[in-house]
Amino acid sequence: MVFSKSKDYVNSIYNIAIMINDSAKKKQNERFSTIAYVISNYFYKILKETNFNKNDLEKTEHINLVPFFEYVSENKIEFVDFNEVDVNKFDVKDELAIERFVLSHIYHITQQ
Repeated sequence: MVFSKSKDYVNSIYNIAIMINDSAKKKQNERFSTIAYVISNYFYKILKETNFNKNDLEKTEHINLVPFFEYVSENKIEFVDFNEVDVNKFDVKDELAIERFVLSHIYHITQQ
C-alpha cells in the first residue's frame, strides 16, 4: 500500500520545487535547471492526484522535511546512487522509478 501524500508532504514538495527552481535560475546551470523542471513536474503531478489547491499551500523559506522523510520511510524508498545509475536503462514509463529518481534528487540537494 502506498502511503498517502498528505497536504504537508505536498506543501514540502511545493517549497522544495520553488527553492530549487530559484537556485537553478541564479546559477544558470542547464543540468540543475533540468532537475528543477523534473521536480516541478512531480509537484504538479502529486498536486493533481491529491486534489489539493495550490492556493491553499503555504510558501515558506524554512522547509519542513519531516513529511518528505515520513513518505520515503513509509514507502521504503531507497535513494538512487547517482554514481551507479545508468540513465540509458532508466524506464521513463515506470512511475515508481521516476518518483524514486525525483525524491533522490530532492534528498541529495537538500542535504548539501
